[in-house]
Amino acid sequence: MNRNEVLVLTNRAMAKFQPSSKPMTRLPIRWFDSAWNPRILDKKLQPDLRFWSERLSAHNDSPSTIYPIGTSPQLVNHPMKHSPKCGRRFSRAFTLIELLVVISIIAILAGLLLPALVAAKNAAKKRAAMAEMKNLEAAINQYESTYGRYPGKASSIGDTTYGLTNYPGTIPLNSPGTVPTNSDVILAVMDYDGGSNTNHATNPQRHTFFSPAKMVTETNMPGFSTTDFQLRDPWGHPYIITIDYDADGYSKDAFYTLPVVSQTADATKGLDAMVRIGTPPSTGYYLKAPVMIWSMGLDGKADPTKPANQEVNKDNILSWQ
Repeated sequence: MNRNEVLVLTNRAMAKFQPSSKPMTRLPIRWFDSAWNPRILDKKLQPDLRFWSERLSAHNDSPSTIYPIGTSPQLVNHPMKHSPKCGRRFSRAFTLIELLVVISIIAILAGLLLPALVAAKNAAKKRAAMAEMKNLEAAINQYESTYGRYPGKASSIGDTTYGLTNYPGTIPLNSPGTVPTNSDVILAVMDYDGGSNTNHATNPQRHTFFSPAKMVTETNMPGFSTTDFQLRDPWGHPYIITIDYDADGYSKDAFYTLPVVSQTADATKGLDAMVRIGTPPSTGYYLKAPVMIWSMGLDGKADPTKPANQEVNKDNILSWQ
């Protein structure tokens, strides 16, 4: 007999076991436990049930119950046996120690992942800064091709470095060759009506050579500020721009021209593609390009007493690299 079936025989078949001569009806049963042994009480069928009980005992592998059609077997108090696994599965709960272990594991994983996420975020910002500097450099050169001169102060004589507003070093912000903000250059290539480009004074043909990634009102956020007209890097620091106004083919940046910053063991070659021009004591380092743009990077610092590849100067982002 199948474990999942109950055989229902006719009353006549109860008198004599003839499974092959009488039809049987199979009723499907869904078993939810490992054992089911109900007691069946029926005085009229008592002798016959004893016979069937003996027959069923011979089939140890079948827990099925047989009862005649038309009868209503009565179940007497006979509790079902429950699987120990079933009880544990539904009654078990997390203990405080288990919860603490899980929390500790999550904290460890977060500690391992957080530095990697921060590094990835900074790397993305560095790529964005490099791309923006390249676009700005191209815009400055396009401006020169259109107007025959570079954007910026018309009175500039010699190379000029713009954007040292937040520079923490010792270079005087208003010394010859430096301008505190980069707004004069940015307004001209953007053709933004304001500041030195009011009424398109420095871009009369109204060409838009450069479009910033963001327009903001704050003066410490990434993008172009409509308040002070400066363009800032992804960390909120103004880009530093140097332009070769004397047209000698070399740009002299107020920071990277310093021997302490750019000099190497071979004094004729500087760090980061800088080259020495002149003889001591007036020696300085220059870049063979009409435009230089750089960012102080994540820390927003540049130290004129340290080499370009060390300490706070190491993370500076250079358009010419």
